[in-house]
Amino acid sequence: MYLEINLICLFIITILSFKLLGLSKTTANRRLLIVYFGVAGFTILDWLDYFLEGSGISIPLHYTVDIMYYITAIAVPFFWFRYILAKLRIHHNMSKKILFLIPGLVAVAVILLSPLTKWFFYIDEFDEYHRSVLYFIQPVISAFYLFVPTALFLFKAIKGDERASRTMARLYILGIVPILAGVGEIFITGVPLIPPCVCILLMVMFMALQSEMISTDSLTGTNNRRELEKYAKALDDNEPASLILIDIDNFKIINDAFGHIAGDNALIRVAKVLKAACANKAAFLARYGGDEFIIVLKTNNYTEVSAFVGTIKRAVLETNIGDNVKLSISCGATEFDKKELTLSQCIANADKELYRDKQFKASLL
Repeated sequence: MYLEINLICLFIITILSFKLLGLSKTTANRRLLIVYFGVAGFTILDWLDYFLEGSGISIPLHYTVDIMYYITAIAVPFFWFRYILAKLRIHHNMSKKILFLIPGLVAVAVILLSPLTKWFFYIDEFDEYHRSVLYFIQPVISAFYLFVPTALFLFKAIKGDERASRTMARLYILGIVPILAGVGEIFITGVPLIPPCVCILLMVMFMALQSEMISTDSLTGTNNRRELEKYAKALDDNEPASLILIDIDNFKIINDAFGHIAGDNALIRVAKVLKAACANKAAFLARYGGDEFIIVLKTNNYTEVSAFVGTIKRAVLETNIGDNVKLSISCGATEFDKKELTLSQCIANADKELYRDKQFKASLL
């Protein structure tokens, strides 16, 4: 059954990997693709290790397979860690990246030296595998890379980050599943627990990714209009909220003067600013259509909303440094009272405020 289980898992993971290959345009998806192919490689190595155990075919080959197996068991959780950080838009400087990489490098060094030191594992003269005193290093570090991003995701979801919604948090907590499977394999030898558990996790992740693509604007990576309508419908009637309609100034002129690629880049630049502004706020961002974005901010305090609008306007202007295409935005904000207004009515009110903002700018020229 060991071979059969691994083959089924390998077949499923390989299909998912090649399907994901066509979707891996973002940094996050590229990291996820590495995870998928890494798990496929891990499954093959797991079977080879089972096949070589006690076979007497080649002790050096057995060492090579086991070393690759354990290094993959660290690399896959590390790229899962990097994937979750990318999904949460958490960017570390080089020193922090190196700091997080150090535990994995230490474990890899211990594993690579095992044929000489026997610190991590060793294979005896009968081609039998044995764990050594430092065996715990790999499971602990792999668990670290799996658990920390899941904890971060849950923390941001609890704080109200719409990107890390509670539904997605429940999905990403499945990252704990491989940890439990790994613990099981420590105590139950000869049973392939990790491949099927990880296979199920990757299937769930792939379905979630497809669902996310349906609700995401492909150009800017923000939520789309469909998701905005869904979010507005689910919003609590008694929860204070404001709707901010954002429009890129002179967007048609940008397209005509610099071309549509420049127009696309302008949308991406503005979206990046808006994402950063919403990252630590109880805010929902969506591209409404064309050059218009909408933010639903969970407050109806005029001072807070005005300060937020001022912040995003300044942040967009700061992106003009060193860029030929100069950008600015106009904004219209209004209270979103679901008891009194539909989403369309609220957007219409925000549009009037947006028009006043544009008129005020024109009067200054």
